[in-house]
Amino acid sequence: MIPQSLLPTPNHPIRRPDNKTSPLTVMRPLVITIDDLYATAAQVLLHSLYETTPTPEHFRIFIVYENSLRHSTTTQLKAQIFSYGWTPFFIDAEHYIPDDLPPPKDAYISRAAYYRLFAASFLPADIESAAYLDVDTLVTSDISTLLRCPLNEPIAAVDSLRPAEALRLHGPKGGSYFQSGVLLLNLSAWRAQNHESLFNSLLQRHYHELIFPDQDILNIAFRDQWKRLDVWYNLGGGARHILKKEHVLSHGKILHYTGKTKPWHKYSRHYERQLWYQAYQRCFGEPFPRGTTGWLKDLLTRSHDRR
Repeated sequence: MIPQSLLPTPNHPIRRPDNKTSPLTVMRPLVITIDDLYATAAQVLLHSLYETTPTPEHFRIFIVYENSLRHSTTTQLKAQIFSYGWTPFFIDAEHYIPDDLPPPKDAYISRAAYYRLFAASFLPADIESAAYLDVDTLVTSDISTLLRCPLNEPIAAVDSLRPAEALRLHGPKGGSYFQSGVLLLNLSAWRAQNHESLFNSLLQRHYHELIFPDQDILNIAFRDQWKRLDVWYNLGGGARHILKKEHVLSHGKILHYTGKTKPWHKYSRHYERQLWYQAYQRCFGEPFPRGTTGWLKDLLTRSHDRR
């Protein structure tokens, strides 16, 4: 359980964009998937979105889980989200995930990785498009454009910038391969074309070939059908190895702490980890207790996604 002293409160300084009254068009709702081990990371992510991006009143946040959230976690998340003027919705994915899904082969990837594949089922039918963010991301600049941009393709994402993954998945001629930690989902297209059935079929057929199950499946299903987003919207490990540090820090909109080691782990060496520590302090009003034991170590030990 997170100590009450570490919950966001109105007394903690909040930095908001200057253009709070700017007119906003219809903005996609946001979907995140969590368990108790990632609740703190989710709170930091949500706070980073709040302080960088102007959103409409009652902006919808969908939190997807599967028999894994304590009552105290949902209470804390609800209080935080309501304090921003947003509206939270908690969805138990157990009712939508097929029982026969094969488990991820890598212990560092949980079943939560599958949830995004079934968003067309668990999100209300009136939602035609949604944004998805992994909770090991951090919003560092206004992403209003991302949340409002048109989407005709079934999915939008950022190139992983890892050619080896495209060769692994598509064969010796290679091809494109995107990273699934930041996505725009065209749910109308998914429903009309019954993509969930395709995803499930691909999982069963290609299970032994998959390394990143949901990411690989989406890349197989939407090969040459996905919309490319600017790299600044998903600055993961591939991008950070190619781009200069000053460009990542000056132009980045969403940092993605890919890899087994996250910034909250004791031995993290991400050069951007300080940005996460600063975001944590703005969220909770206290410095991140790096290297401590006890509740924090227990809460943040397991990596959710090493991509």
